[in-house]
Amino acid sequence: VGESTNISSSESTYVFHVLPLPPATNYSTWAKGYWPPGFNPPTTLTDGNPDGDPFNNLFEYASGLSPTNANPISAAPLFSFVSVDGQQYGSLTFTRYKPALDLDYTVEATTTLPGGWSPLTDVFNVVPNPNGLTEVVTIRDSLAITNRQRFYRLNVNLR
Repeated sequence: VGESTNISSSESTYVFHVLPLPPATNYSTWAKGYWPPGFNPPTTLTDGNPDGDPFNNLFEYASGLSPTNANPISAAPLFSFVSVDGQQYGSLTFTRYKPALDLDYTVEATTTLPGGWSPLTDVFNVVPNPNGLTEVVTIRDSLAITNRQRFYRLNVNLR
């Protein structure tokens, strides 16, 4: 619009491959895939941890991990610094299980413990994993790094 010179190119063909979305699931369906109905209920609850690793069942569901095989601590959310427009920000990176449509993931930050937590909403990066079921999400702080302390946490809740 507003140009006096026509700009054109030869005809081009673009092909887009759309992969099917994984089927939606919920915590109960996921748990039944690991334990039969009626199996030791405390083991199958969201706060259960039958494999004895550092993560309860809800976190393992939210991260696409197995609740019956111990997972390494490297599966925990990872704090790092990211740079945006020459400024440094704290960030939290975690794996999100895409079929789990019954979950809310919230990254929060505070300057003091135990409270005053505020949700962070600046999505820095989302990288799909080749398995198609999980993605690695990085949420950054809205406040640039200064000389004050800052604490971060990931909350995962069933809706």
